[in-house]
Amino acid sequence: MHGEELLRHCEALNRQALYSSAASLTSFLLVTHNLEWQVYSTYAASLFGQGEYKRAVSAYQTALDMLPGPADSAEVVDLRWKLAECHAKAGNHQLQLYTLTGIPIHVRSPAVHMALGHLFLRMSNDRE
Repeated sequence: MHGEELLRHCEALNRQALYSSAASLTSFLLVTHNLEWQVYSTYAASLFGQGEYKRAVSAYQTALDMLPGPADSAEVVDLRWKLAECHAKAGNHQLQLYTLTGIPIHVRSPAVHMALGHLFLRMSNDRE
């Protein structure tokens, strides 16, 4: 089985919420295949599904660092959104805010705007 095919299987395992199996298989792919950022992104999704948010942050950041292309590409925006979700689940709202504001305004989805609005509201309430 080739690396790309294994990666598709990992993605399918994540969709079926079989995160532990997906994480094991993607960690194998990280060692044995050079498939670049997609493997790290899939691995991060597996870790996120298992509730291992800090490890998922590291894997998503590695995927972002490896991903070529402009900051407003669909892949970069998607990875930033997922990274921000990890920060939110880990309770690190400052890093969530930093990550979301790193998404260029002209490509922010309504979900990104809503998340930023909730963060700003939370932070203003925390100051009171």
